[in-house]
Amino acid sequence: MVLPRDVLHVELNHTGMRCGRMLIEGRTLKIDETPVMTFVAEIEQPATAYVFTGQGSQHANMGMQLYESSSAARAVWNRANKHMTRMFGMPLLELVRSNTSQHTVYFEDEFGEFVLANYLAVKAMLPENQQQTVLSTIDADTLSYTVKSPTGLLNATQITQPALVAFAFAAIADMQAHGLIQINAVFAGHSLGELSALATLSNVFTLEDVLDLALFRGLLMQSAVPRDEQGHSGFGMIA
Repeated sequence: MVLPRDVLHVELNHTGMRCGRMLIEGRTLKIDETPVMTFVAEIEQPATAYVFTGQGSQHANMGMQLYESSSAARAVWNRANKHMTRMFGMPLLELVRSNTSQHTVYFEDEFGEFVLANYLAVKAMLPENQQQTVLSTIDADTLSYTVKSPTGLLNATQITQPALVAFAFAAIADMQAHGLIQINAVFAGHSLGELSALATLSNVFTLEDVLDLALFRGLLMQSAVPRDEQGHSGFGMIA
């Protein structure tokens, strides 16, 4: 019982998050520590906007600290690595960790033939409804495909783009696992980040679908201008 002039104090503890709301447990006590009441509450937080970057934010080992500490992020990266390796011969985790300057995909066995068919299926639409294979350096008889970048393959756009998409997907998966993402969160993306935003927060694409789109987009951009054997072109990009 609380009487007039009784001195009370309130204790509040932040115990977790649920869908972006702060979970609070509290109690009210008399000055002699006699409990008066206990309570729980979910507190809405200020609106948060999630903005996804385009190319330029990539770096070696990106997302790998979270890979080690978060089961949700690790599951995304493993799933992305499995898909990119199986479909395109690109071991995404290895490429992100090492940022090696060269990687070769071989088409000599049954698995390689499957991967080659996937590359040959990436076509650009030309005038008069004609189609052209995006990778002009390969055909049905090609035995291997090598992608190079003197500054590391994370700077080769056909690797950069799926890597950044996987990074974003993993980060959001970890935040969702901790209840940090608000149900009605607003989101936006710049350039490639548009794909990441749509895939992670609106579920327009599956992870595998958006990885395919990012790779195809990267292949189109990489092949848009002539390049030498090292992957250099006479052009740069300003964004």
